[in-house]
Amino acid sequence: MIPLVIFEIKFEQVTTHQVRVYSEIARMIKSIFPFCIYNFVLINIGMTKSKNVDRVYMASKNFDKVLYESGYAIDNEIQNQLVDKMYNIIEEHLKYLQTEEYFRLNGFI
Repeated sequence: MIPLVIFEIKFEQVTTHQVRVYSEIARMIKSIFPFCIYNFVLINIGMTKSKNVDRVYMASKNFDKVLYESGYAIDNEIQNQLVDKMYNIIEEHLKYLQTEEYFRLNGFI
């Protein structure tokens, strides 16, 4: 199986060390599969912008996108918005791979 899109999801607790570790994993995977995108999803991590959010984003240098959802009660509307964002990322990447001439994946996708 060849990965095309990966979402690393962290719920409630995340440290900058964990972010650096997963960012390095993303770099290694993307070095083997250059057409794969690796995204980081943070849900209810309990960090305000004035605290550690900037450090988390700086440690996320090897992720293609970082999605952040906050709030202590994740309701259906927020869940649906997050799923829509993730779906759009997948859809955009698949469209890109279908038209990209270098990878020549249009016959497989």
